[in-house]
Parts: sequence; C-alpha cells; structure tokens
Amino acid sequence: EADHHWTQNDDLVAVYLYKYGPENLGSRLEEITTKLGMSTASMKMRIQNVKKADVGIGLPHTAKQTRLVFDRFGRLPERELRAKVERYLASATR
Repeated sequence: EADHHWTQNDDLVAVYLYKYGPENLGSRLEEITTKLGMSTASMKMRIQNVKKADVGIGLPHTAKQTRLVFDRFGRLPERELRAKVERYLASATR
C-alpha cells in the first residue's frame, strides 16, 4: 500500500467515486481500495484531489495525472464512466 503507484485507471476510479460514490459499483469503498492495492485513506485523499481539479476546493498539490484524467473523463455520462471503471476493476488483480 505504501508503495502504491497511481495509474491513470486508479485516477479514473477516483473520478467516479468523487462524482457518484461507490453505490453503483456494487462494492464498498474499502473493497475497491483493497482490490486496487491501496489504503482507503489514500483513495479518500485522491478523491479530494479530484475535487480540487473540479471546483478548486480540496487538497493542494493535485497530481498532473489526476487533473488530466479528470479533464478527459470527468464529464462523461455516469453510465459510460461506470462502464470504464467496472472494466478496470474486473481486471485488477491485487
């Protein structure tokens, strides 16, 4: 967990969780973060980084990758974004 290197797909999950929460993914946040090999606290911080990229309020020092992922995917319809996240989560093997 401490050495988790965030991928664009991890950031995609953070974007989805920021916008819609975990409910439509059929998993609790803790289950998602365990599957991705990170702590729940780490994901919560990344969600705050996504919030900063979106509305300018949240944790400082948002990663460039997080901003790029939000700019590219943050405005997708919920169903389309969820489909991408579900594909990634299905392939995650941690």
